[in-house]
Amino acid sequence: MLVSTKARLPNYSQKMKRDFNFTDDQLIQIYSLPHTVAFEPYLQAFQYKVLNVILFTNTKLHKIGFTEDDKCSFCRHEPETLHHLMVDCPHSEQFWTDFKSYFFSLTGRVQLSMRDVLFGIITSKCTLLNYLLLVGELYLWECRRNKVLPNIYADSNQS
Repeated sequence: MLVSTKARLPNYSQKMKRDFNFTDDQLIQIYSLPHTVAFEPYLQAFQYKVLNVILFTNTKLHKIGFTEDDKCSFCRHEPETLHHLMVDCPHSEQFWTDFKSYFFSLTGRVQLSMRDVLFGIITSKCTLLNYLLLVGELYLWECRRNKVLPNIYADSNQS
């Protein structure tokens, strides 16, 4: 009884349910996934922030008057929402396309949707792939923070 009153899905999960047609069981899997594939507390906490859309993107920073505009740090064309930054920006899309090609070259198989990129693969056990997806999201965030364009090869010469 104590656990059932304490262990509830976050408020944003209702929006995820509506927007992505997740069931309650799928949401539980999504929220527990970072704890089953990653040992690093920083990576687990980062994914929690992604899932609850509580990272301070330029859209949020602009609303509170911290930045002059809300444009994406990479493309500078669209408002920088978390979804745009992680999957819709042309630079992020290229990163994930290159990621899929590289992972395919290693394993011979990979099917990824943008939904998989944001929430992980919950339909089958893909521990390594889910871990790499978390690291990829964190890499995109760090590129944004350091004002460099994402690159699957992580060239330090590219700006």
